[in-house]
Amino acid sequence: MTDKLEPCILPWVNFCTTPSGRARPCGYSQDKSAVKIKDSTVAREFNDPLYREVRREFMAGRWPSNCERCRRMEEGQPGKSKKASERPFFELYRDLIAKTAADGSVGHFPKQIDIRLGTICNLKCIHCGTGNSSKWNEDAALLGKYPNTEIIRHDNSWVDRDGELWENICERIAEIDKFNFLGGEPFASRQHKRLIERVADSGHAQRIMLHYVTNGTLLTPAMIATLKKFKQVTLNVSLDAAGKALEFFRFPIVARELDEKLSWLDAEATAHFNPAIQWTSSNVSLYYLDQTLDHLAGRFPNLELKFCNFVDFPAHMSPQNLPLKIKERIARKLEFHSSRHKEIPFFLDHMFAADLWPAQGPTFIRYLDDLSAARGLRWEEHFPELYGELHARH
Repeated sequence: MTDKLEPCILPWVNFCTTPSGRARPCGYSQDKSAVKIKDSTVAREFNDPLYREVRREFMAGRWPSNCERCRRMEEGQPGKSKKASERPFFELYRDLIAKTAADGSVGHFPKQIDIRLGTICNLKCIHCGTGNSSKWNEDAALLGKYPNTEIIRHDNSWVDRDGELWENICERIAEIDKFNFLGGEPFASRQHKRLIERVADSGHAQRIMLHYVTNGTLLTPAMIATLKKFKQVTLNVSLDAAGKALEFFRFPIVARELDEKLSWLDAEATAHFNPAIQWTSSNVSLYYLDQTLDHLAGRFPNLELKFCNFVDFPAHMSPQNLPLKIKERIARKLEFHSSRHKEIPFFLDHMFAADLWPAQGPTFIRYLDDLSAARGLRWEEHFPELYGELHARH
């Protein structure tokens, strides 16, 4: 290991899956294991070729090609990458790096279990697709028509069934310090519910941290009471827009009902139970960011707003896929908010960094038209400002 680059701690401590059950060092990984976890074990996949290569590259002081997203975040917004957010765990576990074998393998069980709980979800968000939400299969006319709506045979059996994955985790629970759960929608998973309830009553919960990314719609008082038995809980509720714009973006969500959930979570917030709002940059969410911020202002004082990520797949939903005049208008609309939210300039710079509109613009408009037809909506009614600006160009 050199002093060129401090390693990310996640390849040494974090076992992560894709929604289809393949292993990877974290949710931002470019690559994934060739073997599904249902055909292997956590310990074996934690030392698969991908993990070993990433560890060797970091120990040599280089960014692994697998970690391109964090590299870009660090260059454009230092300290805001996934690698940076895990920095507190580096000091806690840095001794594990020194114990790494020359081939990149390690002898310990992962300290963090990061499971994407299959593709079961109750929403079908427009920047998502069949690879992450089974609900997209309802839109038969869109299947196979766009990169994010390719026809996928959903196999959630590795999550849903009783089996080695869950038993292996419970057997090694004394070695685990943190769980990360995403989906699909994590609170739609019965195995997740069983695990949390089992660990909550095991005597280990008081030292284990929980981290969620959720759409928030399936949360109940009983589940919150269970979560509060753990040492620390971070509950990030994804939010891309407000009002009617949200109801098209995260179909079939009801904006008023989500606001009620957020108000409830705001009242539940404590020193060790930390609900928050998580925003991701896409062409639609960035266009409506000023309205979203105005909607949130003062409404949920105990919920931190986290500017988390940007969409690069599907490309037609990228924030870089907008006409230049609309990008310039977005930048002007966000001038006031940029002084209060220091993360916004990074997302504006990223928006301007490439022009995808000539190649992806027609796809974006066809996509919104097709979504409207499939779901019985009119995107011109849910995104009237964006619709007006786009069609004013023709």
